[in-house]
Amino acid sequence: EGDLNLESEHIFPVPFLADPVSTYRKVIELAPANPLAEVAFLRIADFYRKKGEYLKALGTLQEFFGKYPESRLLQNGRALQAQTFLEQTLFYHSRGYFLRAIQTYTHFRATVPESVIKQARPFKAMLMVGDSYVRLGLHNQANQMFESILGDAEGVVVAGDEALFRLSQSHLQAGSRDRAGQVAQQFLITFPRSKLRSPVLALLGELAFAARDLREAASLLGQALEGELDDEVRGRSLFFLAEAQFQAGQYNQAADSMRQAIRLHGRVQEEIKPFSLEMAHYRLGDILYEGRRWLSAMVAYQNAAELFPQSRLAGWARHRVARVQEQLGLARGGSSQPGQTAQRPEPAEDAFWQEINRIRSESRVWDDRNLSRLERLLRGESRN
Repeated sequence: EGDLNLESEHIFPVPFLADPVSTYRKVIELAPANPLAEVAFLRIADFYRKKGEYLKALGTLQEFFGKYPESRLLQNGRALQAQTFLEQTLFYHSRGYFLRAIQTYTHFRATVPESVIKQARPFKAMLMVGDSYVRLGLHNQANQMFESILGDAEGVVVAGDEALFRLSQSHLQAGSRDRAGQVAQQFLITFPRSKLRSPVLALLGELAFAARDLREAASLLGQALEGELDDEVRGRSLFFLAEAQFQAGQYNQAADSMRQAIRLHGRVQEEIKPFSLEMAHYRLGDILYEGRRWLSAMVAYQNAAELFPQSRLAGWARHRVARVQEQLGLARGGSSQPGQTAQRPEPAEDAFWQEINRIRSESRVWDDRNLSRLERLLRGESRN
């Protein structure tokens, strides 16, 4: 019945057979000593499992084990029990119930015999349990789970690349950058053709950026972006690529990368976003400003201030907008009245850049007072 995508009344058209569970229970009640009663128990449990009612399935199996401890179908029941536990673990993880996923897997390990566990090949569930530990900030436990997969020969074949990738992520999030880099390099050597190669390159690029190796960071992030990445990793990679390009003086490329990152931000469905959208908007203004694209910078800063008026960076934006307006003659009485043509004398050679240098010199007082805070925000203290 579970193999058909039909309601029970269509599978059992006779009214008194419309409820398959009741039918199986009737078999058990009428002939409890008959081998068909044992089959009925397993059919009930499997029916509940296929409907996603895992607690009822597990309860039915416990009832079966209690009534028929010497059953010839005992091994089948154990295998079904293991499958139910693992599916329940994956279900809880997919719904964001990370603690329940961990508890379910722990109960599975404590209840199911080790021989059945090996046959069940629980590596996918182990990955999700490890991820649950990471999301709860329990990185030591997560690392132990991923290393358990890597310590099993079959686990390496089934899920070794993902376990190694998640292990490097866990080390990075725990602050162990050196260890994260070592694991990521080991991944590239061990699984050179894995589909996860691009996310690993992105991770190494982020580590290179943190080490201030801008050229290496841009190279690794560029390679990562050429491969398959989900929106979350792609957006984060573009953000760090923009920062690396910006600090290397590649302003046009940095502006393009930051705009792409901003566009991707809204497509990420996770509650924890890959980077701060607030920071990205303000940094786009910085990139354009330092690249001497004054009007574009002014528009970017104004957009950032409108989107995030309470931001601690709003003062920075207003400061630079005022400087651009002053330089371009847009502040106060600088713009012409309607119907009039602004008459401006021809500037002396290099006068424009002399004025820009004056503005930058005047800005140093503001910058010295606020740049340290900006750098702290860039390192991740600001969150959307």
